[in-house]
Amino acid sequence: MRWLTRDLWKAGIAMAGILLLLVLTVGLPVSAASAHERAPGLATRVTVQTTPTEDATVTELNKEKLAQEVQQLKNQNEPDPIGWLRTNVSILLSTLVVVIGGLFGLGRWLGDRRNEREKRVEELFQAAVTGLGDEKEGAKIGAAILLRTFLHPGYERYYTQVFDLAVAHLRLPRTPKPPEDLDPPQQLTPLSRALIVVFKEAFPCARSQNKGWSQSLKRTDIQTRFKLTGIQSLDASGIQLDYANLAEADLSQVWMCQASLRKTDLTGANLSGAYLWKTNLSGAYLWKTNLSGANLLEANLCKADLSETDLEDALSLKDTDLRGVKGLTKEQLETCKAKGAIIDEDPTISSSQSTVSPPLPSQSNDIQATLAPSAQGSTPTSDADGSSATSSKSGPES
Repeated sequence: MRWLTRDLWKAGIAMAGILLLLVLTVGLPVSAASAHERAPGLATRVTVQTTPTEDATVTELNKEKLAQEVQQLKNQNEPDPIGWLRTNVSILLSTLVVVIGGLFGLGRWLGDRRNEREKRVEELFQAAVTGLGDEKEGAKIGAAILLRTFLHPGYERYYTQVFDLAVAHLRLPRTPKPPEDLDPPQQLTPLSRALIVVFKEAFPCARSQNKGWSQSLKRTDIQTRFKLTGIQSLDASGIQLDYANLAEADLSQVWMCQASLRKTDLTGANLSGAYLWKTNLSGAYLWKTNLSGANLLEANLCKADLSETDLEDALSLKDTDLRGVKGLTKEQLETCKAKGAIIDEDPTISSSQSTVSPPLPSQSNDIQATLAPSAQGSTPTSDADGSSATSSKSGPES
């Protein structure tokens, strides 16, 4: 920005020079006329003082002649706007042409400088976009960091593009060869960390540029929002944010269905009005997270930490998995269940046995069948001294 400040300073000096020229052009004729008006008085006094020996008649005639000359000069120098304008019209026109030409040149110069600046910014943004597709990991990280430059005031037209770029690259696998078993959360890489920071900062900026869209979604029902998923502009569905640090993030009204936020830190984050259909939040930290008005339809919050989170303020919890969660009271769990959430059969288990996930329905019968023989084979026995003991009966040997 130093070159812009320096150029504006030079332009200001040029304008000051033009205005000074105009003042001097207009002021010099007026000063000359005033000086000429004062001259006859001086001449009269000199003439009177240098002819003291003339007789009275000659002196009287000279005085009368001088008086007539003075009166004539006064008549000639009296303020006459029309006459003055007629005399100086050419000077005024030439000065006006110079001023207009200077202003036109200044405006054109400023326009050229603005166009040149926008061209440089566009080239820099294109370099960042190209860098994200580079084969070298270092170039990608540098490009991701460079994208944050376009989230400052003055770059508003790039806000949505930066958000879309961050989301698009966060949907991709974090490693060239992802593991065959994709069930565990994917570990962060230096590139994914940089892109997550861009996403965290870009969403509020892009949302501010799409106020009409966000307000329209806020007023619609769930079914209408679902139909709009293909045409809305801030789509973060399917984004990969496992282990991400989104503490204190402003994600209000975010559209993040079918996303993966396993083990994600959402402490103190604002997810009010968020659309999280089928989003995986298992093991996430949701301490003091604002979920008022959010839709967690079929979301997975298994083993999540919901301490001091008003989950019951969510708009809908239909089929949301809350088994094994931490931080919710029995009353809160019952409220969530009334909204369609899936909770443990015994709500008190969620606060004490949060590290053990319940078996899937398809596996429960097999586990019970395996444990049944050992449970039936344990019978209490009494020792000779009267104390009780437990012994296991073994089945018949084959």
